[in-house]
Amino acid sequence: MTMLRPTMRDRVCVAVFVLGWLVPVAWRGLELPVVRALPRPVRELASISGLFTRAIPAWQAFYVQGRHGDGPWFDIDESEWFRLAPFGRRTRMHRYLDEWGATQPPQAELAAWIAARWGEAHPDRGAPHEIRFLRGLVASQRDRLGSDGWRKPLLRELPPNHVELWSTHAIAGTP
Repeated sequence: MTMLRPTMRDRVCVAVFVLGWLVPVAWRGLELPVVRALPRPVRELASISGLFTRAIPAWQAFYVQGRHGDGPWFDIDESEWFRLAPFGRRTRMHRYLDEWGATQPPQAELAAWIAARWGEAHPDRGAPHEIRFLRGLVASQRDRLGSDGWRKPLLRELPPNHVELWSTHAIAGTP
């Protein structure tokens, strides 16, 4: 019986796999620091492989409120305009607010757009004069996981110390 021996090419491929992939993944999996001498693609792939080693303790959710004049703030359900969630539980609005931060000018445009859409949907009340964005910190809990995945809790369900004012915007063209 003749034994087939691996070719030099096969041996090099196995060595590249073990040294270039398996060792960095095992290294990262053992919670050891990333070796900076490795090429960036290898470091990124090794880090990606360890993404889900621990559960996230909390995640942020954004809320929208509006008000007319000096009246009370009322909740605006933005899900009507942001139904698609291409980022898992996050909508495009969540992604934009998260990336823009609390002080960026595009938030004023988003606030004006939401006020106009809300005014169209509620012609009896008209567009709000002010829009504000709030950020809530939601603790991860298994009992919040419904049959269709995570749902953003209502703002009133969050403890007051878990909610912060993200930004407030006066809507141009409203009295």
